[in-house]
Amino acid sequence: MNCHIHNLSKKIILIFLMFLVYISSNSQSKEKSIVILVNFDIYNAINNELNTFKADLELDKYNVILKNSTYQTPEEIREYLQTIYNSTTPKLIGAILMGQIPLAKQFFIVTYGNPDLSPTTHNCFTTQFYSDLDGNFIKNDPAYPESYSEHTGDTIPEIWVSVLPYYKSIPNTISQIKQYLNKNHEYRNGNIDIQDGFIEVNEHYRADNEDDYNYYINLMKSGPYSWTPFTEWGNVGLYIYNSIGKLDIAYAYEEELRSNKYTFAALTAHGSYYTNGELSIPEIKNMEIKPVFVWLGGCNTGNLDYNENIATEILYSSLNNVLVTKGGTSNVGGLGNNENGFFGKNIATAMLEGKSIGEALLYHNQIPLIYPWSTYFEMHNAPNIFFGDLSLTIKSIATMNEYKKENSFLLEGNIPNPFSQNTLINYRVHKNETVFFTVYNLMGRRVFYKEINNQESKNSLLINTSGWENGVYFLTMETGNSVKKSIKLIKIE
Repeated sequence: MNCHIHNLSKKIILIFLMFLVYISSNSQSKEKSIVILVNFDIYNAINNELNTFKADLELDKYNVILKNSTYQTPEEIREYLQTIYNSTTPKLIGAILMGQIPLAKQFFIVTYGNPDLSPTTHNCFTTQFYSDLDGNFIKNDPAYPESYSEHTGDTIPEIWVSVLPYYKSIPNTISQIKQYLNKNHEYRNGNIDIQDGFIEVNEHYRADNEDDYNYYINLMKSGPYSWTPFTEWGNVGLYIYNSIGKLDIAYAYEEELRSNKYTFAALTAHGSYYTNGELSIPEIKNMEIKPVFVWLGGCNTGNLDYNENIATEILYSSLNNVLVTKGGTSNVGGLGNNENGFFGKNIATAMLEGKSIGEALLYHNQIPLIYPWSTYFEMHNAPNIFFGDLSLTIKSIATMNEYKKENSFLLEGNIPNPFSQNTLINYRVHKNETVFFTVYNLMGRRVFYKEINNQESKNSLLINTSGWENGVYFLTMETGNSVKKSIKLIKIE
């Protein structure tokens, strides 16, 4: 009887310890949630790359919701995102749409204060239907029955949304997204050679004398529509048209964009689905663009009415480093100004504070626009579309080496836990290296040690615990560069 009570007490203690382990693991919980919505016709073909992407996001403390989508309408997708937003902890912050995910269309009319300008009509694909999850969208214009022509209520976006769009055919789309996700993985792990820096190429400015040149450059550097503090960060290149022998637009496109001096590029110009200023799709296909973030200022540059558009070509080019770009599905007006100022300033400020580009967009967009930008709210929001992965941050050279060291491997946990005999340790290493596994009991005595020389991949280690007593153990995984990660193991027989 006493023996039975003693064994029962031990089990109660172990269950309590399991509860403490659960609480401890949840105290290190994810900070935000992200949805990756992948169209069903490409999901299985890119599954390996998706799993690597998911693991990378989890390293950055995202709760990742990976969804094989069979949704046929924008309304179904919005309802799904609303459900996730309202029910998921931590809160949903963004969504990435991969493949031929249907987008809603918005119709709106822009009227101008200048009586010489006629009103303009816009009927364009939009991701605003997904980012503003509690606003009201209504179809009430008989001329455009399939488009949402009224947007009311709380029109501030709750989440950011980006696309990895369909590209010409299903096989092409699979190939391009695989290539993109592999490039994304390389950037996240510090394997893309890029320096801190910002470049703006502004085709709207032209100088024919020294005074005009200095005036425009100073506007770009610190004026009311400058991308400061990017213009004070690392390498800075500011280029305009000029006839006075200064390095100009042509030099910027031919040399500077192809160098590794800049992380972020703003290409300010007029545009179409085929061009952004002097850059066209044929040039993009043969051009090495090294910045990771490329902001296209031209109208229609992301127009998904066309199988080819310049934003998609930039994102999917195998020659460049671009992982995020911005385009427009119609005529666009930038993102407008709020009480904190110009959208470029707000985005640059947030990103240099460590926010992802998606969080930086929310930092700007969740503050109402001021007059006169508020008058053109839909023009500033509906047609702007973002391509790529908006969870990405600027990986400063100053922190990259430490990041690479800390994230050289991933200790994913063990199955089962608790266990009675054997338990399987799942882990991943991002380069060929030796790892060391050690298990200690609560008294600090080593009960297991293993040294393994791994290939870069996902791996597992089976541990036989038949000689161990019931209780809590600590497994430590260590690499040759002295980075350690630990998990708790519980044995109950």
